[in-house]
Order: sequence, then C-alpha cells, then structure tokens
Amino acid sequence: MAIFQLCLGAAIEVGAQTYNTNFNDIAWNHTDVVKPLNFLGQPTHIIDIRGFMPIAAQSKTAWNHANNPIRWFTDTYFYYYTFPNPYGFSWIIYGNWDINDLTKVTQAEIIREDKAEGEDLKWVKLSYYLTKESGQDLFQALGGDSGYKSSEPLAVISFEQSIVVLLNFKYSTFATADRCGQVIGALEFSKTMKEFKTFYNVFSTFHLAPDTKLMFDKATPFVKTGAAIYFGVSN
Repeated sequence: MAIFQLCLGAAIEVGAQTYNTNFNDIAWNHTDVVKPLNFLGQPTHIIDIRGFMPIAAQSKTAWNHANNPIRWFTDTYFYYYTFPNPYGFSWIIYGNWDINDLTKVTQAEIIREDKAEGEDLKWVKLSYYLTKESGQDLFQALGGDSGYKSSEPLAVISFEQSIVVLLNFKYSTFATADRCGQVIGALEFSKTMKEFKTFYNVFSTFHLAPDTKLMFDKATPFVKTGAAIYFGVSN
C-alpha cells in the first residue's frame, strides 16, 4: 500500500463505532501530538491485536462548518480515524510514517493476534485482562477523570530489552462534545523478568497529563495483579 493512499478514505463502521479513513480531513494540533517510543530502540516483534491504530483527531470539515461561537460547545469536531498498520505502528514508535522509519517497522516480525502462541499468547491475554478488569483504573492513572467509556488492547511490541503493552482508552466529556476523547497508554515491562517498568501516555486528547512517576504509581497495583496471573510475577 502506497503512503499516499492514507489520504484517501471514507467512513467505515467497526462494531458500533464509526471510523473515518480520510486523513486529509485531520487538523493536527497540539492535542494530537504522539510521544513516540523510539527511545526504546527498534522493534523486533509485534503482535497486532486491534488490526489498525485508532486515532481521535479534529476534523477540518467539521471545524470549518462552525459559523458562530455557540457551535463550538455543541457540535462534533473530533472523529475517530482508522490508521492502517504498519503505518500506525510507525507513528506510535517513531512519531511519523516516513519511508525510513516505516521500513524499520516492517523489518520486525508482525503477527496477528490469532497466530499468537506460547509467551506471545500470555501477553495478549494480559492485555485483555487489563482492559477488562482495570480499564477505568488505568484510564485514571493516565490522567483521566470522568467520562470513561471503554478500553481495548491494541498491540504488544517487543524491543531489545522491553515489552510494551499498548492499550487504547475512550472517554467523553463536555470538552469533547463529539464523544471522541482518547488516550493511548503504553505499559513497559522487562523482557526477561516480566517486571512492570513504567507507564507512558503516548497519545491523548488531554490538554494536561500527570508525570510518568504518578502514572506508574497509580497503575502498579492493577498491572502487577495481571502479571502475577499470567507470568507468576510476585506482587
């Protein structure tokens, strides 16, 4: 798939959620900046759980339709966009999808969730466990307050020394009248010891987020419970 094809698209429905595929319609701004994971090195192995990377972003079309200030508080300006992989992985890991970084991603082994076996399958199960049992708690650890709607696992990314469990959280508040608030969190684990290292707010429509230590401290009890179940890591 050529990169320019990302700019072509329409609305598609996945389950009960409608996603837009027209990337020309995104008005990138300060709330739409990803904090890439490239400081962890080059990915070696990726389990694609979601099948694409969801992104909540401001729509140029919707924003241009605002003719008076009242509509700023009542209209829908954010949409969910579906970002195809491996482009989505390149964006999360490197902050862009240029050919050099995209090549680094495609050099990693990428498998679908239904092909996961052994230890890979344990990471997938941990991802589902955390979103099902502790989704709202992890959302709050990332800086969320009210308006939590749902959470879902996106991927498990293996680096040289770390494993990252990528989770997606959706929320709705008055500030996101479109009901399209989002935060993507990355849980980093030791690759050998399976110990929880830290929690990153990789992408969000929040204007502010807590510091990394506070996010880690709040998430630790829930993450360690899951790690104990699937990997026998002591609490």
